[in-house]
Amino acid sequence: MPQQPARCHDRTPSKRAACTRRSERRWPGRDTATATAPTGTDLHFVRGRCGRLLDHLLYRIGCLAGDVSPGGRERCIGLGYWFYRGQPGAQASFKPAAARGRVVRVQTVWRKVRRRLNFYLVKLEMKIGRERLWSFPYELAIDVTNKCNLHCSYCPTGRGEQGGRGRGSMDLATFRDIIDELGPYAYRVELFNWGEPLFAKDLPEMVAYAEARGVRTIVSSNLSFPLAEDRLRDLVDAGLSYLTAAIDGVDQSSYETYRRGGRFELALNNLRRFVEYKRASGRANPHITWQYLVFAHNEPYVETARAMASEMGVDCFSAIGGLHDDPAWAPSKAYSFDYLQVRGNRCVWLWQKAVFHWDGGFASCCAGFHKKDDFDAYQRGTFRRMWNNEKFRTARRIWTRPESPLPEGHFCSDCDKVRLFRGLPLRSGPASVEREAARGGARR
Repeated sequence: MPQQPARCHDRTPSKRAACTRRSERRWPGRDTATATAPTGTDLHFVRGRCGRLLDHLLYRIGCLAGDVSPGGRERCIGLGYWFYRGQPGAQASFKPAAARGRVVRVQTVWRKVRRRLNFYLVKLEMKIGRERLWSFPYELAIDVTNKCNLHCSYCPTGRGEQGGRGRGSMDLATFRDIIDELGPYAYRVELFNWGEPLFAKDLPEMVAYAEARGVRTIVSSNLSFPLAEDRLRDLVDAGLSYLTAAIDGVDQSSYETYRRGGRFELALNNLRRFVEYKRASGRANPHITWQYLVFAHNEPYVETARAMASEMGVDCFSAIGGLHDDPAWAPSKAYSFDYLQVRGNRCVWLWQKAVFHWDGGFASCCAGFHKKDDFDAYQRGTFRRMWNNEKFRTARRIWTRPESPLPEGHFCSDCDKVRLFRGLPLRSGPASVEREAARGGARR
């Protein structure tokens, strides 16, 4: 299609000269004598002009709201520059420092607003029992590796099982794809599940990538292995938000009963090094927790461990119930199982949390270990389709339609949470989990 002459060419000489001067100011070095319209650059100008008008409008709104101080314009949202950013002439049309400051503030505000709106949408869809979701999960669990050095009694990894997926670590590119797609809606990501996360060589880079996008990172480690000083420093300097040290004892004897193959003094020393480096670097993060899984054999030492944690200077000590299927392991007192997120009327994992294995397998919850139980395999840009596939919708239907029969062969049909919800006897697990569900009642 032949191009039409630019508007400047249809005007009188005086008007044409004024138009040329304006064009030279907008695009220095542009040959206005041979300009044609409309071109991509002209469309950029339209976008920029609209952006400036929008910015001015927001400034006027700020004035009406009483913000007429000298810095009032900079404190306005500044959507004009946000609309105009990246276009030719942007640097010439805006004061660079003020413009960059405004766009950063805009992006920060929008990121918070988007996450908050998605959070409420998740809660609403879970409340009304939607099975096909518009919302995205606001929590992530990414098992960056399933390699581990211990042989814990009630862990399938510790028992030598591989779940049909072998041993390995997630590559950095896959991790970035997941964060790019889900990070805008997620508040936090747990970088562990069935393995020791510090064995993933790209862990500091993963932490830094997520934190830079406003997603808080959580790592839980047994710390019972030689840890190089630069590895420790890289992890803290990457901006890790939370570090949990799983140490279930006060000496080698009480520790290794469950953490088989572990070395208590090595784990304790590594925890001390994290506390000392955090203090020396003057950082507020990571928030360091000593986690103590309580069983019958280590229950008498809970308070001793608490005192040791306080003396060391950790931020938090958490004594919680450990999972088992042998009554001999049960402690005499009731300890919280709230980390299982047991609820009497919903499985929150199916609405608010996405779980990925190191090989990209997409699981229904943290209990999905075997590859055959995956609900899908992650592919970049396809999360909404996976989140609403037949397996996920069937799993949600178990909770939204309690009168319906349990789907035969479905992974969720054998879950004790479902059996509690349907009033069926538990297949395994401590009786205290049932008490926790009763205590949770109608919480969501």
